[in-house]
Amino acid sequence: HLFLSEILFFCCWIDDPGYLDHISSQVVKYRHTKVPLPKPQKYDLRIGGLSDTVYSGNEEELEAWKDFYLPERTEMEVIGTIDHFPSLAVGLQLIILAGEDGKVYAYENEVLHLVAESLNDLFDSGAVFPGIRSYNLGECFEEPTEDELQEMMEDEKIKQIEEKTKEELKSTEAEFLEILDQIERQKKGQDCESAVTSLYDEPSSYHQTAVFTQLPSSQSLRRRRGESGHTGPAGWEERREEEEGDRATAGFKSREWDPNTPLRLLPLSMEQKRNTRKQRQEKQRNIGCWESWRQSQRTSRRRLRESLANKLRDLQPWKAVLHQIEGKFGSGVMSYFTFLRCLVYLNLLNVLVITGMVIVPITVYERNSTVRQREGTWATCKLNDSFLDLFSGMGFLGRSSLFYGFYTRRSLDSACLNIPLLFLLSVGVVLLVNLVWVVVRTVNGYKLKWMLGNRYKMTKSYRIFCGWDFCIQVPDSAALRHSNIRNDLKVDLEEERFLQRESQRTVQQWVLLYFMRAVLNLAVFVLLSGAFYLIYFATQRSQRYQQAKSGWILNLFMEYLPSITITLVNFLLPLIFCKIVKFEDYSVANKVNITLVRSIFLKLASLGMFLFFVYQSVRTTQQQNSKSPTCEKQCWENTIGQEMYKLLVFDFLASLGNTILVAYPRKQLVERCSWRLVQMIGKDQFLIPLNVLDIVYSQTVSWVGLFFCPLLPLLNLVKMLALFYIRKFHLFKNCAPVRRMFRASSSSVLFYFMLLLGLLMSLAALGIHFVEFKPSRACGPFQEQERVLDVATVCIKSLPNATRPVLLYLVSEAFAIPLILTEIILLTFYMSIYRANCKTIERLKDRLVMEGYDKRFLVKKLSAALQKYERRLRTDISKGSDSEDIHSWQGVTDLQDFDPVLSRGVSASALPKPTLRGPDAALLDDVIEFRCESPETQEAVTYVLLRDNEKLSPVAPQASLRNRTAWFNYVVKNDSDGYYICKTFVDNSTISPQFSNKIQLRVIRIYSCIAKNQVSNSSKFTSASTNLKVIVKVLVSKPEISYTIIKEDSTYQANIMCKSIRGTPPVTFILCSDANSSFPNVTTDTLNATFSVPVALNQHVGDFFCGATNGAKPVLGKSASLEVVPVGGQVSLQVTQLLDENFSVVGVQLLCSVERGSFPRFSWFFNGSQVPEKGDFHAVMEQGRSLILFPLVSTDNNSYQCAASDSFDDTQQIRSVPRSIELRGTKDLSKFTHS
Repeated sequence: HLFLSEILFFCCWIDDPGYLDHISSQVVKYRHTKVPLPKPQKYDLRIGGLSDTVYSGNEEELEAWKDFYLPERTEMEVIGTIDHFPSLAVGLQLIILAGEDGKVYAYENEVLHLVAESLNDLFDSGAVFPGIRSYNLGECFEEPTEDELQEMMEDEKIKQIEEKTKEELKSTEAEFLEILDQIERQKKGQDCESAVTSLYDEPSSYHQTAVFTQLPSSQSLRRRRGESGHTGPAGWEERREEEEGDRATAGFKSREWDPNTPLRLLPLSMEQKRNTRKQRQEKQRNIGCWESWRQSQRTSRRRLRESLANKLRDLQPWKAVLHQIEGKFGSGVMSYFTFLRCLVYLNLLNVLVITGMVIVPITVYERNSTVRQREGTWATCKLNDSFLDLFSGMGFLGRSSLFYGFYTRRSLDSACLNIPLLFLLSVGVVLLVNLVWVVVRTVNGYKLKWMLGNRYKMTKSYRIFCGWDFCIQVPDSAALRHSNIRNDLKVDLEEERFLQRESQRTVQQWVLLYFMRAVLNLAVFVLLSGAFYLIYFATQRSQRYQQAKSGWILNLFMEYLPSITITLVNFLLPLIFCKIVKFEDYSVANKVNITLVRSIFLKLASLGMFLFFVYQSVRTTQQQNSKSPTCEKQCWENTIGQEMYKLLVFDFLASLGNTILVAYPRKQLVERCSWRLVQMIGKDQFLIPLNVLDIVYSQTVSWVGLFFCPLLPLLNLVKMLALFYIRKFHLFKNCAPVRRMFRASSSSVLFYFMLLLGLLMSLAALGIHFVEFKPSRACGPFQEQERVLDVATVCIKSLPNATRPVLLYLVSEAFAIPLILTEIILLTFYMSIYRANCKTIERLKDRLVMEGYDKRFLVKKLSAALQKYERRLRTDISKGSDSEDIHSWQGVTDLQDFDPVLSRGVSASALPKPTLRGPDAALLDDVIEFRCESPETQEAVTYVLLRDNEKLSPVAPQASLRNRTAWFNYVVKNDSDGYYICKTFVDNSTISPQFSNKIQLRVIRIYSCIAKNQVSNSSKFTSASTNLKVIVKVLVSKPEISYTIIKEDSTYQANIMCKSIRGTPPVTFILCSDANSSFPNVTTDTLNATFSVPVALNQHVGDFFCGATNGAKPVLGKSASLEVVPVGGQVSLQVTQLLDENFSVVGVQLLCSVERGSFPRFSWFFNGSQVPEKGDFHAVMEQGRSLILFPLVSTDNNSYQCAASDSFDDTQQIRSVPRSIELRGTKDLSKFTHS
């Protein structure tokens, strides 16, 4: 509203030289403001300059708008754009310009439209599009005189252009002459009607060739031709042939497809598929029995493979559940459960590898062997077994095959086939397979994100028109598909809303945002540091307390103290991270990713810190070299395995307890309790980052503990299976619907990347263990080696002499150099292919863009050709000259101006007599139609309707050429009685005119029934009534509603007035409300009615709307909300300077505003005295809200004050702070101050 008031104020200064400067300053002040327009409806004018348009930085384009469209150069300023407007404008963006002449223009791709006569018209009535008048590029230029033409023709560049034109004419001379011959033959044997259609016949083929050479794509090829050195027509032809050859090669039509590929998989149209099927059927008829049998077998095998693949796909676990989750909660939540299912597969594979390489050989060889196994001293330790061993991993569970200490060399004891080597290989195979699997999934996910990550920027028609699966027949599946499409559109709209908000940020907002992000990242760093110290403290206290003896409950708690601390930190800090990231103002996908990165760093770093403290404890134990260590410290590998076991068990118990003991009671409390605090807390929400981190953390613990607890993947598999159903129960039963959807393509990649980080951390931990620590002497398969990797060295040394050097070379540093060189060569090769593919993609994108330009260019050319044809045809008819004189081939020098459209000349024969059809009686003020037909006329004639030998109106000549029929629409008046006749004649010709039959028209001034026959246009009176009294009522206009609040003692009532502008009384008014209140109807002879409604302060009474009728069609007005809010808060006073054309202050506008109040009344005070509404040097406007002071003199050095009160109760006033206006003697702007 401020923009409209200020810019319309400047509209009064159109003659001011600084008019455009004023407009430009307002545009800068209100940049990015959206102003709704009355026309076109539902479109807004986005305020902005040239830099806010698609022509940003192109000042030459603005100069072209000023110079090359209007008859005279006109200064213009861009005031805004109308975005996404259906037109031929670049980017569907109409550029709105204000001219120095006060008019408003819109630019649309080489066309400048006059859309409004002034800015007042633009904002009051809207923009007229297509414009009131349109100006094409270059039409402002006048034809050059002979002297100017002669001077131009002597220019060297013009001479070069002439030479090139002559060369092109010579190259197409034969084709051109053939076209002329065809046109001459058509001239001799065709009539005028055939000449009209000749625009689209064979002679127009030359025009198609000429138009195609002018296409933007062809012009771009010409520019490339000039750069490549082709200067003549031959070079151009070669380049064009190469381009056409490339297009033909790239097309699908000329490609030979595999005959075994099903037709439904071919990227062809339906017609091409039918032709391909016919070709295949014809080939099958000509083949022999053997080839026919081979093809049938090949088809059968392919169908069998497809059937088996479909069956295996249907056997995937939880497929229906995942579809249900995707439909209800979106693809982001579904990606979490898909990720969890993949980890179930991965852990199942790990269990099979460990079982096949370690457990099975031990079981088989121990059963068939009588040799006693070699055990360490740890096996002789006797510990008390208890039920708590299930939680601590000690006792009977520590001596089982679950942990490292159970495995020894046993009876399988050859150099290259022994338990230690199998144990080491199983761990290596598991980690290698897991690494390859995670890397492949990460790369595939990244490619999918790269291809589909920006799809939300495309048009929504892809999802709306192509997103439905028409094979769905089950209603439940259809409902899920509906939900899936809706969720995808929610994600797209959320992304677009963020991008729009981000594009409108100012520099100050960016600086403030970066400062806020820096502060929040510092807070995150402090939280992480505190978490690491807490883990260190818990680990030290747990290790110290385990040396003392105490109760079993306290012992169990102290044993689980590190696990409890890590789990508690991993549970609380990600929740804090989710709250912090909201203030950093990232997109939805970036919020998820940043929270995931911070949380995974927390989880992996906390696990790494815990391992570091455990390894430090192990190193301390080894350095002490105690003579009689405890049974626990004799096998320190078991100790690390037990710590990983406790982490995994407690994480599972925490997940189960949170679902059953926290989330479910919370959901029941929210549903059954209506307390405000409980409703504010609400149900739990399924936070994807936190749940993904839980399973990544669990899998990382499984990898780290794989060497120390070989069957830990089995426990993790059981945990993942149980966790799937726990999370499903939590999602469907405990969680509220998600407020914001997440995009699966942007999150799944980060899931696997975090999993890759966890795997790399576990590899680093195991590598440090293999290199830095000696195996325990009391337990395990490596108790006889100094290092774990020594078993591989022993195996290699036992191999034959021919094999040993090769293996030693493969594991040596010398092999690293050729390996690195090979990797570099492969990487270079694939990078070269990648760059070549990128260039090809860019060329294809450019070709697609040029195709769009070509279509737009052809549409414009076709429109221009039709307009040119109509103008020339109209000119030929008006002159009546011979077409051979008009289209003289001797004057054709420019091929682009050639137009093979013929207009038949007028022969010397007489014109046929026309026939006039129309009514013989009509009602007063009725619109009647006369039709003049001359079906046998072949000449270009003009039709005129006459009444009593007085010419009424001629018809446009092109109508007679198209249909040989003229229509005259005529409004019946009091003097319309008489005889009507149609006259046909040829302008500037000696042929005698012809007159049609006469029709007598009677104007019916009394009302009767008339039956009309549409075939013969005859009328017959059927009613026998005499004069009747007919009352014609003016339809009541839509009533407007207004409120007036009245105070009576301590009560308030609203007088609601319904008022119509026009209508024949009496009028009945009705008042309706959304509160289902009934009000009596009011019938009045005036066009307004008043209703009384009791109201209360600070309460919403309802939405009211008025209806009105006077016996005709009832009409309803717009609704208005009624809420009486007393005046309150702060009253502010704003001072605005009023300037003249010399930038001198001529007046001051004081604007008063109050913080709240539905019906305020304003009053003004000057030095404590109330200012009257009218005076010699002031004026009160806008219902007292605005005070204008003029002219200013030096005596106006006094204070002004504004007061606000309720219009229905003026007993209490709120006054603003007094403002003083000082003018030191003159009207200079620099001397004007206000405080």
